[in-house]
Amino acid sequence: MSRPDTKTLSPMPCLTFLTCAPAMPRLGGALPGMLVVLACLAMAAPGRAQPAADTPPPSARVQTGAQTGLPLPRFVAIKSTPVNVRRGPSFDHPVAWVFVRRGVPVEVTAESDNWRRIQDVDGARGWVFHTLIDGKRTVMVVGPDATNPRTGDLVALRFSPDARSDEVALVEPGFIGALVDCTQGWCAVRMGPHEGFMRVEHLYGVYPDEAGRR
Repeated sequence: MSRPDTKTLSPMPCLTFLTCAPAMPRLGGALPGMLVVLACLAMAAPGRAQPAADTPPPSARVQTGAQTGLPLPRFVAIKSTPVNVRRGPSFDHPVAWVFVRRGVPVEVTAESDNWRRIQDVDGARGWVFHTLIDGKRTVMVVGPDATNPRTGDLVALRFSPDARSDEVALVEPGFIGALVDCTQGWCAVRMGPHEGFMRVEHLYGVYPDEAGRR
């Protein structure tokens, strides 16, 4: 049997950096006069790769899973680590890759008995056992390049759902946070110890119509 993809087997933990910036209101206890930058080292992002718990996507996605009755597709999160992603829906199929970060958002696209076919932010697909995913929603910050979503400029986490609102933090693509709620193209999220709002187009793990965009 061939060895599983080892790109994600030795990640380094996400780090929080501080950089000087003009003083402004902050959430999450940021130091006065400092702007928080949340970042992951390049090795930390999963190579393969909400709390709005167990909230199904809107009824526009009318297909439902034969095993659960839940909408397909739908977003979930990797529940524990490590998680083996297999090439088919059984333990007899070889491991394609291994998730080593808890909370990574993935999309369930099919169901087969106790197995779920998932797709990650990079478009990679495989099968995981149903107990290894969680209905609690998470999101990953992504850049503008759909072919390389975990790269790009820092994304602003804002104090309110307004592009003119103060920046609470600057977040690097690949950083994972908790999804709280979405409306009118903005999502309330928790990134590390900080809470704020991000545009839905900067997030993987939420559908545009969940945020009121079609």
